[in-house]
Amino acid sequence: MKTRFPSILGVFAAILMVASFVVPMNVAAPSAVSADPGIMKWDTVSTPASVGGKNDIMNMHYPLGALTSATTALIGDFGTGRGSSINGMAVGNDGQTIAFIDRTWMGAAPYATIVPSDAYQGISTVGLSAGTATATWTAAIGGTGAYFSGLYYSTTGGIAATITRELSMIRTTNFPGGANLYQVAIAPDDPKVMIVTSDRGSNILGGVGVDPLGPVIIWITMDGGNNWELAFSGWLNGALSTLVADETIRCIDISADYGGKRDIGFGTAINTEAGRWFVRSNSGFTTWLPQADPLTGSVLVGTVNYYALKFSPTYASDAAVALVYTNGATLVGAQTPAEGTFFNVALRDINQNTTESYVYATLPGLGVKLWEQTTSTLNSPTTTNLNNASLQLPSDFSGQSASLRRAYISLDVWALAPVKPATQDGIYRVDDTTVYVLMNNTSNLDKSIYSIAYFGTYASGKLLAGERMGYQCTAAVPTWFTDSPTTCPIPCWYPALKPTTGAGNIACAPYGKNGFGAAIVGWNADGSLGLV
Repeated sequence: MKTRFPSILGVFAAILMVASFVVPMNVAAPSAVSADPGIMKWDTVSTPASVGGKNDIMNMHYPLGALTSATTALIGDFGTGRGSSINGMAVGNDGQTIAFIDRTWMGAAPYATIVPSDAYQGISTVGLSAGTATATWTAAIGGTGAYFSGLYYSTTGGIAATITRELSMIRTTNFPGGANLYQVAIAPDDPKVMIVTSDRGSNILGGVGVDPLGPVIIWITMDGGNNWELAFSGWLNGALSTLVADETIRCIDISADYGGKRDIGFGTAINTEAGRWFVRSNSGFTTWLPQADPLTGSVLVGTVNYYALKFSPTYASDAAVALVYTNGATLVGAQTPAEGTFFNVALRDINQNTTESYVYATLPGLGVKLWEQTTSTLNSPTTTNLNNASLQLPSDFSGQSASLRRAYISLDVWALAPVKPATQDGIYRVDDTTVYVLMNNTSNLDKSIYSIAYFGTYASGKLLAGERMGYQCTAAVPTWFTDSPTTCPIPCWYPALKPTTGAGNIACAPYGKNGFGAAIVGWNADGSLGLV
């Protein structure tokens, strides 16, 4: 006997058959969700301190009071907020290694919680007694408070970090007790080769002249931080060496290997605008030599301040170093051709450790001036108002070829004032001698780009940009992305749909973008992940 179904089931079957023809397939069988092309979306790995042993950086001290000239000088970066922050970051080519410098606000003296040890919250205090630490820093900053900083090192792509590399560094002979760390760089072809800058720590009140509390010493490791050596003693143990009073290291870099050795370079800045840049090799020649000044050719006296320095990605063949520097002090009115911020390429004799010539030595300003003259009459920034410059080169950059001399540069002239200085700032692309403005922030009073990161070749690539200022109430720092920085003078910029955290270092107020974020951006080895 056959089973008979109720007639109502037949009606439902007919309805479903009709629906299959009129309902879109993506409703009946939804497809996988994918990100919009060209839009970057950030996500968090885990919440701070949720996983033991990760050494998450926490905002240990809530900001109290206003910044003073003493704390502004101590920061060494033109006045940022108090709390914890990342001051420097470098990424290795293995896709896993990330090194970063953390700065932590220790509060106003006396520092009852400081216990002399190899590390306290990643902070070097070796060689300091509690009384010495309190007396030294109280005198140095007028009792208003102090920052300490430390090196964190990750071999898991940033998921977890360790301070063991810093412990090895501070146990190195001649490491100054209580020293702060500032910049970090990793070799482009070997994540085990790394350099870090420091100040002179507990010797801050001794020596010659007035210490600006900035980086004057360089440390190097060739084995991933297990062992460190003193690479440069600009001002060590109270004795003046190589650098003059008030001269500090502003930028550092390491070249790729060539013939079993690699070069290390740094540029300096000083209030008299007499900065210099130096190079030495990790082997072969161990003496730092000052390089020729781009304006005068002198190796003895500098005439500019250096804000960015990059060894060419093809250094073994082109022996080129890209530089960004400032000259002159005219803020308003007509600048001379030699005043402003400039890009230049030094061509070196790597066997003699000398700079033979500059690519743009015949231009009116003896370099490519970073400004846009078509729609703006404002000047190019000078040492007086340039806070930071970030320089990026395509992977096939060649200083010897005009057709491959392309650079991406961001300038930051934000100021703690009702208005910005009357100078241009933003992101620029330099194609040999031609300057294109990729992001113009001149008229945007609360927007300045602190750092950029480029991944790609001359022909194609993608660009990340991180802002200086953020929203303090939501602790969010705007970051930007474009996948077309090479195809048009003004590319399409996409904001991060989920901004990175930061800038929560001043009290929340229902107005503006007033938190200090200073976002440092980068790419992992294959360009699949953006890092901030």
